[in-house]
Amino acid sequence: LIRFQYPFAMIDEFQDTDALQYQIFSKIYHNKSASGNVGFMMIGDPKQAIYRFRGADIFTYLKAADEASERFNLGTNYRSSQPLVEGVNRLFDFKNDPFIYKNIEFLNVGAAKKNLVFQLNNQPEPAFRFYINDKDESTQQDYAKACAISIQQWLKSAAENPVVFPNESKAENQTLRAENIAVLVRGYTEADLVKKELQALGIASVYLSDRGNVFESNTAKELVLILQACLSVTERPILNAIATALFGLNAAEIHQIHHDEIQWQRWAEKFAEYQQIWQRQGVLPMLHHLLLAENITEKLLSRPDGERKLTDLLHLAEILQQAAALNESEAALLRWFEKQIQDEGRQEAQIRLESERQLVKIVTIHKSKGLEYDLVWLPFLG
Repeated sequence: LIRFQYPFAMIDEFQDTDALQYQIFSKIYHNKSASGNVGFMMIGDPKQAIYRFRGADIFTYLKAADEASERFNLGTNYRSSQPLVEGVNRLFDFKNDPFIYKNIEFLNVGAAKKNLVFQLNNQPEPAFRFYINDKDESTQQDYAKACAISIQQWLKSAAENPVVFPNESKAENQTLRAENIAVLVRGYTEADLVKKELQALGIASVYLSDRGNVFESNTAKELVLILQACLSVTERPILNAIATALFGLNAAEIHQIHHDEIQWQRWAEKFAEYQQIWQRQGVLPMLHHLLLAENITEKLLSRPDGERKLTDLLHLAEILQQAAALNESEAALLRWFEKQIQDEGRQEAQIRLESERQLVKIVTIHKSKGLEYDLVWLPFLG
């Protein structure tokens, strides 16, 4: 019935197919009773099967390729520039099996895009650049530092010399900026190393794979303390609130506030005002008023991780505003928020990324896609 209804089938990304799935398709379309008006085409890249996506394995692909009546290869790369295609051809052009298994060949291909060349100071730059460390033993931090220094040199050269990115979608050439650069890593540990080395050189970056749940962030835990203080306006909750990193006060300042009657009265009145705004206007207007009154936005943005914290804070404020419609009182909303942080029936609230403008992007290899970035560093492949 399936073969009669769909006599021709095409499976793209076939390397993601597992053995059971191939067995099903093979029974439908390789059946001896199938008439001549049946077609089955499998399109894939065995080199990508190493990821074992959804249980896929390289041997299923090789079995399918061996059982296919005809095989074809794509001989032209329509995505990449000619220097990049030629560089990849040379990189894998050696006699020993480049992908371990003899029946996974590397075939040289041609490039459709002939005239795309990255130029620095009116000179074409190579499509590939390999960095060899002359130390006997190198650490991951050494690799991260070399990556950061190279990026700093790129950006410095871009400020002092003509830098040209040919762009097919624009009439004019682009200028190199931080957002044109990406660093590919395996996970958070490597990302953190690169981020710190870039930060030490004054280069801002963002880890694009940092998409955990916003309720797990430190900002969420600090915001709970602030809401508790707004709701109760008593000594201990207020002290807990002003001790959070969001307020940016040091221990000496907090001690002085606590032991100075005039200052303490002023803070108590502040939180009483926040409580009134919350009750009369809602949680979002109250938090916006608090941010402004306590100069929290400016304080956060003056810190290295401030944009991340501010993004989380504004995201949480929006979530609270939406949840307020489902909770009958301020106390009920606070209880709901506390449960989210404690992971009791937590709703999914994926962390939003801070602004990506003028930031070097750090992303995991598995989450990166083709054609996303102009200049790419892979510091931990060695």
